[in-house]
Amino acid sequence: MTGRRVAMKTEKAREIRVESMVSHRNKQPYVTLTLAGETAQLTVPKAKEIAYWLLRACSTAEADAFLVGFMAKEVGLTEPQQGGLLARFRDYQRQNAIEQAKED
Repeated sequence: MTGRRVAMKTEKAREIRVESMVSHRNKQPYVTLTLAGETAQLTVPKAKEIAYWLLRACSTAEADAFLVGFMAKEVGLTEPQQGGLLARFRDYQRQNAIEQAKED
């Protein structure tokens, strides 16, 4: 039983398709993800986990672009300096997350 389909077409080899479905066998909900012709059937919790990580990566990319723009326009850093500072910022974020996890 197939549910809603969402497809994002770029070129055929890079098509992304997401479909909701209910299994005939166990009547459980699943999400089918097809990327470049490869298909994976995911449980709903796994699909939500992947969606979370995709959204988090989007937010990180936007924040990185904002920081790089700020470093270039407002601080006047060169591209190598921007890259170095961005790497240090990411290391700081990771270390901070580890320390906070230890406290929790």
